[in-house]
Amino acid sequence: MKIRRYPERILVYEALGFLAILAMVLMDEIYEMPKRLFAKYTSQPEMWEGSFEVITVILVAVVILLATNRLVLRLFRLEGFLKVCAWCRKIQYEGEWTSVEKIFSSGFDTQTTHGMCPDCFEKSKGSNPLRAVRRHSRRRASH
Repeated sequence: MKIRRYPERILVYEALGFLAILAMVLMDEIYEMPKRLFAKYTSQPEMWEGSFEVITVILVAVVILLATNRLVLRLFRLEGFLKVCAWCRKIQYEGEWTSVEKIFSSGFDTQTTHGMCPDCFEKSKGSNPLRAVRRHSRRRASH
């Protein structure tokens, strides 16, 4: 079963963006970018000012990365529904019917809905599928 890794990819791109910001802050302080770009007067590089800016960017990056991680994981948990066979409780995931235990043991957390897998549909042929499901549910409840 293939599990998507989009949350990690999103966090990597966000971290790369913050690294680019850090590089620009350091280049600004070390190479005096305003002087080079706009020919303005600048003073000597002040490393304490650059250090303060770097620490500020790192703190903001940590807070934003943690918040993004929480939000993205929540979105992926709430993203979709799984179709569960009302007869045998197998779950249709990525085109295959798989046992409930296998899905939830992999840490996949989502809401469920009911349907009927092809095996159970074949078993119920000749009778009304809704009645068959109700009979099956009553038998399960009485055990």
